[in-house]
This record gives sequence, C-alpha cells and structure tokens, in this order.
Amino acid sequence: MDVLDKLLFDVETIGAIKRGEKINTSGEFINVEESGSLQGVWRTFNRESREKSVTVICQRIELLILVCDLSLDSKWLIKSSNDMFDIEYEKCILNIKRMHIALNESCSGINALIDTYSHDSNVVAKLKPLVGKIGNQVSKITHFLMEVGEYTDPKTNKLYINIMK
Repeated sequence: MDVLDKLLFDVETIGAIKRGEKINTSGEFINVEESGSLQGVWRTFNRESREKSVTVICQRIELLILVCDLSLDSKWLIKSSNDMFDIEYEKCILNIKRMHIALNESCSGINALIDTYSHDSNVVAKLKPLVGKIGNQVSKITHFLMEVGEYTDPKTNKLYINIMK
C-alpha cells in the first residue's frame, strides 16, 4: 500500500463516521471505534482525545488537498504521442478521481462530527472551515476533470465530455 492509498483509506474512513461515533488515531490508520463500556478507559489509556482526533482529521484532509494540487500540476497531465506518457496520464487521472471522491464523501463524516460535538466550540471552529476547504477543492477538481473530458457525475454516472478541447 503506497502513501496515497493510506491517505485515501484514512479520508474514506473519515467520510464513514456517523453521528455519535468516535475515531481511533493511535494506529497506522484512522479507525471508527465501536462504543462500549470500556471505551473511555481505553481512550484515556491510549491518549486519544477529541482534540487529537480533530487535529489528525485536519492534517489528513489538508495533506490530501496538497497531494491533489500537486497532481493537478503534474507534468503527466499533458497528453502526448508517447505510450509511456499516456499510461502515466491515465494513472494520474485515476488518482485525481479517487481523491475527488474521497474528499467529496469526507464531508458527511466531518458534518457528523460537527453535529456530535456541536457543544464544543473548539471542535466546530476547526471542522467548519475544513468543510469549506474541501468544497473548494472538490469544485477545483470537478472543473479540471470537466476541462479534460474526464468528469463523471457520481449521481447519474454520466461522462461529461468537453467538446471545446
């Protein structure tokens, strides 16, 4: 599993968080915890806190946005007559699409955390702007994919082709 796969796994996990759930950030990956009578003891023992969880979520999302921006600026996104470049172009487009989906879906988990911790102004203050950053990045990626004729609407599964290219 490469770095992008690990990052996407974490962001996809963030997107799967439901209202009232807590996450574990002490391992290699972010995991949604099952609630139980010993959850509080376990979280204290492993130094898991709301603040740490929010910090890790923000770091993962911001890192994925950075990786996405670097990918959007990649030299591999130039079509060429060279087969090697075409293979790298397709890989790059695929990764951009994967990041697009993961970022888009992460908002539901972040919004669930905002609902769960609505009484904690520090958590809300850190997560609400993150949703805005994600929205901006998703729009940027959507625009890019439409420009290169690679955007597929997730609701209709319809491919949009740019006839102006």
